[in-house]
Order: sequence, then structure tokens, then C-alpha cells
Amino acid sequence: MAGYLTTLKLRDYRLLWIGSTVSTFGDAMTLVALTWLVLSQSGPTGVGWLVFAFGAPVVIGGLLTGRILARFGVVRTLFTDSLIRAVIVSSVPVAELIGHAPRWLPFVVAVSYGLAKMIPLAGVPTLIPDLVDSESLNAANALETISYGAGSVAGPALAGAMLAFLSPGSVLAVDAASFVVFAICLKLMQRQVEVVSGTSDGIGVMTALRFIVRCAPIRSTTLMFAGCNIGLGTLAVVLPVYAVNTLKVGAAGFGTMTAALAAGELLGAAAAGVWPVRRNLGRAIAGTQLATGLAACGLLLHPQLIATCIVLALVGAFSAPMTIWAQTIRMALVPSDLRGHVFALLRTTMQAGAPAGGVVGGAAISGGIGLATALSAAWLGLPGAVGLVAPSLSDTATAPPAARVT
Repeated sequence: MAGYLTTLKLRDYRLLWIGSTVSTFGDAMTLVALTWLVLSQSGPTGVGWLVFAFGAPVVIGGLLTGRILARFGVVRTLFTDSLIRAVIVSSVPVAELIGHAPRWLPFVVAVSYGLAKMIPLAGVPTLIPDLVDSESLNAANALETISYGAGSVAGPALAGAMLAFLSPGSVLAVDAASFVVFAICLKLMQRQVEVVSGTSDGIGVMTALRFIVRCAPIRSTTLMFAGCNIGLGTLAVVLPVYAVNTLKVGAAGFGTMTAALAAGELLGAAAAGVWPVRRNLGRAIAGTQLATGLAACGLLLHPQLIATCIVLALVGAFSAPMTIWAQTIRMALVPSDLRGHVFALLRTTMQAGAPAGGVVGGAAISGGIGLATALSAAWLGLPGAVGLVAPSLSDTATAPPAARVT
């Protein structure tokens, strides 16, 4: 806890964290509000297209984000993005006030979200190394993960409660306000840090890709995380079927299981920030990934609901520190002029893991819940087993260049 308090005493980091946390809550609320609005206007088919509108543009936006951050600066880009999206999101409540929101408007908002999704997801971690010292990186990364997880859990719950009494436009007005809060926090930062790639147009996606391929620790953790995300995507297919067909607990039980997984992730992220790993960070990532897969094997025993929730909480708790520690390694190894490009490319790539896992799970589930569960556990854990012995994740390999003894 002391590490968190020390990190939050840093004024600029505190402003960045508060602004991004408020915005994350708003983003989660918008997903629920738009889904509810489209469901009432266009039915389930419309909701399917809304999901597509949220997801498909992410790849396009992700490929452009690194260049935008490098060209215009991180703080300026985040500030401008927040104001533009505040205007776009507020179009729905304004349309409600003057009459009726047209059916196409929610899809415009969703596409804008997809295109701009990587701006904060890449921009915030690009800024963090310039706002905190190396000793505070674990705590800073943990706080980012906690804010994202808390927003993903509490945001939809708050939106659902509001929709019981208010219109979707009213919920979206809250999100528009959250963007304004983020913009104000960015403007109040004393150090207007601008991580710019020398304003060079020669640094782009291919440069970042070559760096990822050549940097062994980042290459290894990226491949390991790809396997983990495929496993989590497969698990997302397994859980509803497991709840209905194995446990016979229906939608309510499925919601409880999902909440247990999210709660475990929050606890794991909090623990990673409180008890930072000082040495062998790469091996720690591999060990927790292996533990994630082993925990998922508990589902093969078909435990009852309470035990299932404990298993899922362990899966979440073991998987959460991986992201925090890997981010610490990346921040130490990625040159400042490449951060925006590399973080954007990595996080865009990670977005593909869960859908791929969904395809794997959808194909495997026809062979039985046991097969799909075993595949999920294997994708989750086996890359970690390889990482435990991989030279690329040794303490020497993951150390910053300046810290290596030659």
C-alpha cells in the first residue's frame, strides 16, 4: 500500500491516473448504454452489428495510433481525443433532448470508440516512465491495471442502475463528462511531457515490429501473452456452457462466475503493486502464467458453484500480475522514441487473442466441455512452462541495457 501512496503523491502521475480512471468508468458505462439503446431500436441483430462496430475499427486505429502519438505528442493527442470523443458521445443525449436519436447514431459513436481505443491504451503507458522513477514502475502499472479492472466491473453496474430510471442518453452524458474530466487533468499536468519520435516520419509500424521481433524478452512475453489471451477467449466460451449445462445455475450463476474472475484479477493486480518483484521478473511472469493454467485445470473436476468461483478467482489473481510485470519490462527496454509505436502495436495485437480463442472454444465445445476446458488450460499454462526455461526471460536478458554487466 505504501508503494501506491508514494506513487500517487507524484502530482502529474496522480492527475493522469485520476483522469484515465474516470474516463475508463465512462467508457464501460457507454458500452452498456449503447447496447441497451440499440437493443430497443434494432433488436438483437442490431446489437451484433454494434459489437462489430466497436471491435472492427480497433485494428485500423491501432496501426495509426503510434504514428499519431509520435507526430503530435502524447499529452496533446490524449487531450484532443478526449474533447473530440466528448462531443461525439454527447451527440446522443443532445439528439434525445431535441427529439429522437436516429438508429445510425449509436453506430457512429461505436466506430469512433473503436478507432480511438488504442490512443489511451497506448498513450497512458507511454507517459508513465516519464512521470515516475524506476522504483515506482510496478506500482504505477498496477494502479493502471486496477483502474481499468475496477472500471470494467463497476462501470457497467452503475450504468445498469441508471438505466432503470434514466434514458441511455443520460448515461452517455456521464461518459461525455468523464472525457472532459480527463482533458482537464491532462491540462493541469505541470510537466507537459511530449514523447515524440524525433518528429520523424521514418519511425512507424515496421520499425516497431522489427524492434519487437529482435528484442528477445518482449518477443517472448508477447508470444506467451498471445497464448494466454487465446486461453482466456476459449474460457469465455466455456463458462456460460459450464454454468448452464454442468452446474445448472443459469444466467445468475454465470454472472457470479464472471464476477469472481474479475475480482481475482483486481486482487492479483493489487498484490503485484504492493509486493513488487525485484529480480527475475521474466521468470515471475512465466511462473504466474503456468499457475494460471494449473488453476484453470480445477474446472476439469466439475466443482460446484462456490468452488468454481474460487477456481476462477485464482485464475484471475494469477493472470493479472503478468500484465503489470511485462509492462515494467517493456518500459525499461523500449526506447522512448519507440514507446508509442510499440505499445500501440502490442496492445492492438493482444486484442486479437481473445477472438481467436473464441473460435477455438467454439470449435472445441462440440467435442465436450472437458475438451474445451483442457484446451483453455493448456493455452493458459503451457507458454508459461516454456518461459520458465527460456534464456530470453533470464534476469540478465530482461534488465535495462544500462544495468547489464558486460
